Amino acid sequence: MDITVTVPLSGIGLAPELAEIALGEAVIYRNAAAGGDTSMAPGPNARVAPDAQSRSRPVARLLLQFMIDSPDGSAAVASALQAAEKLVLPLRLGTDGQVLLPPSLPWAVALSPGSQVQLLPWLFRGGNQMAERVAVDAAAPLPVTGIISCVLDGTDTGHLSQLVALLASPGLDTFEVPLGLFSGSYYRTRPVDSGIDLVVALEAMFSEGAESIAYKIAFRAACVLETNGQERYKLFRVIKTAYTHRNALVHGGSARPKAADWFASNGDQLRGITRRSLLFLIRRLRDGVKLTPEKIDRWLFASGRMDAEAEAGSGEDSTLAGKCFDVYGLG
Repeated sequence: MDITVTVPLSGIGLAPELAEIALGEAVIYRNAAAGGDTSMAPGPNARVAPDAQSRSRPVARLLLQFMIDSPDGSAAVASALQAAEKLVLPLRLGTDGQVLLPPSLPWAVALSPGSQVQLLPWLFRGGNQMAERVAVDAAAPLPVTGIISCVLDGTDTGHLSQLVALLASPGLDTFEVPLGLFSGSYYRTRPVDSGIDLVVALEAMFSEGAESIAYKIAFRAACVLETNGQERYKLFRVIKTAYTHRNALVHGGSARPKAADWFASNGDQLRGITRRSLLFLIRRLRDGVKLTPEKIDRWLFASGRMDAEAEAGSGEDSTLAGKCFDVYGLG
């Protein structure tokens, strides 16, 4: 049986002229429970007062709606979350927005066609009800320290469709581990935890063994992501430094406070490097080249990308055009 799931979403906004935007098999649309808010404010929540005597409360501006299939008419929230995480991956790979979904709950719901169950911000409806833009009276999730929100407009729809198609490439499970670590890093409340996730994701993409791990990761990532020699060296140093600080955190020692400060200051840059690396490798996979760590060096020499003057693919690592904001103290 089809089950329609609707859930609040953080990390992106829609330009005023857009009521909704397609996301592959899902749709992101404005939440009517937010009081018709169409502002460009980058926060994920509007402030809504139910009546004159009540204090305003946060209500999600945007909702993600999609369907899952259930053979027996029941659905676990954890399974719905897994499906939703896959659907929002194009937003995480295509924008700088800190895309968040509500936490999973260890509950299951039993549905019949036309029935409806709401568990906090999760709304489950039996049957295919994708044509209905139902309202959800719940807040969108917020991280502890603030959020980066990216406002999308009509020019982003084509690029977003391309990213959705790219992530349908056969063999994407080759990068299941780094993709999972990359997505999981968004939910970390401490920069050091997020940073370690991202360093391990780079390791999963660029290292096949224990020998000279830091050097191999930094060298290979720099060579595939940059074609200018000076920019390559800058990127090499950033990744090498990240790995040094990662080791200080994991193995202990007096350098731990310095490492924590480094990840707090450089976390966005490290996430951008991880994002670009994933996009690069997935694009090669789409083109029939599976660049597992043990194959990267041979490909680098054969492709000419070892040459600092080599031409990179035009715009292949660009993000969506939407304007991003750093936002703090959201309600």
